[in-house]
This record gives sequence, C-alpha cells and structure tokens, in this order.
Amino acid sequence: MWVFPEGTRKNTGEIHAFKKGAFHAAITAQLPILPVVFTRFYFLQSKECVLEQGRIIITVLPPMETCGLSLDDLPQLMTTTHTTMSHVFTTTSKELLEQLKEDRNSPLLHPSKSYLVDN
Repeated sequence: MWVFPEGTRKNTGEIHAFKKGAFHAAITAQLPILPVVFTRFYFLQSKECVLEQGRIIITVLPPMETCGLSLDDLPQLMTTTHTTMSHVFTTTSKELLEQLKEDRNSPLLHPSKSYLVDN
C-alpha cells in the first residue's frame, strides 16, 4: 500500500504534519513502514498546477519496524518517522537545488523550457 502520510501534496519546501491513518494501519497489521522521500519539486508551477519536466531525488530509507508495537506507540513512531524523513528531505532538496544552480539548463534559470527527468 502506498500512502502519503501528510494527506496533502503541497509544495512548500517542508514535510507537513503526518496524519495517523498510515501509522495506525502499519501497527495494526504489524508491518514495517518503508519511508520514501522525494525532494521538493522545483519544476512544479503550483499556481498553474503545471508539472514541467525536471529533476528530483528519491530516497528510500530503511524500513521502520512496527513488530511488537501497540497503538500506544503510534505518536512516537509518527514523530520518529517525520524527523527522519524531514532531515533527508532538507538535505536532498538542498543538494538538488545546488545541482540545478550549477546546471546552465536549469528550469530555475529557464522556467519556460521543458527538460527531461533524469533517470
């Protein structure tokens, strides 16, 4: 199951507060959470809701075990997951921004152009 625990897709430069649902489901099923962090979408024009081609960094973090946890552990699991993901988000978004600044064809320098997503 793929879940966005923020319950939103706002591109504001931070990871927003998590909702409880995904963590509740993981603890109840005693299944690990596999955090996946996407950098900020610098190529998304949010006012127009236009997704240009661009570049992102996707980081798959180690699983966060829920085996043996109860719903009493839910707040701590949410906090730990959010803290871990936020750190990676900040670090990789900064790294990507530096790469884009160095790239002469960067969408930051030429926002009207389209670019291929790096594989």
